[in-house]
Amino acid sequence: MSEYLQSGSSTSKRSAPRRSQALEKVFAMVSGWGATGMTWKDVAEVLHLHHGSASGALSRLHKEGRLARLSHTREACHVYVVPEYVLGRPTQPHGGQAVQRQAAVKAVDAVRFIHTMQKVTKYASDRTLVTEERCAHDRYVWPCPTIAAIERALEAK
Repeated sequence: MSEYLQSGSSTSKRSAPRRSQALEKVFAMVSGWGATGMTWKDVAEVLHLHHGSASGALSRLHKEGRLARLSHTREACHVYVVPEYVLGRPTQPHGGQAVQRQAAVKAVDAVRFIHTMQKVTKYASDRTLVTEERCAHDRYVWPCPTIAAIERALEAK
């Protein structure tokens, strides 16, 4: 097979076992802290890592389902625990704000589907014909205030 058809560089293939070992170290450490869990700061302090490395390892383990991210924070950082130690506390799905934003965008699309636009021609007070766009669902003048409010809320995030 040609080397051009192989995926991944030789450097990335050589570093893969080290990344895997680092993830296992982080997982073992979080497991050892039990219900208390660990934040990225805890992991960085114990393993002497930078924020990106510690946070990335926790995020990857969370994405794989090996760790759960609790909704509460400690020192302004999310706490990660092994799923057995969630103990009924609220958790967050992987992706955080990005996942919430995707859900909000889908909601806006659904509202747009329901609130289809139609042109309405009517007589104005001076007996001239006026065409205006209205929301067919609840007869508001287009753009529908419901959609406009949702879009403003999305832009504010």
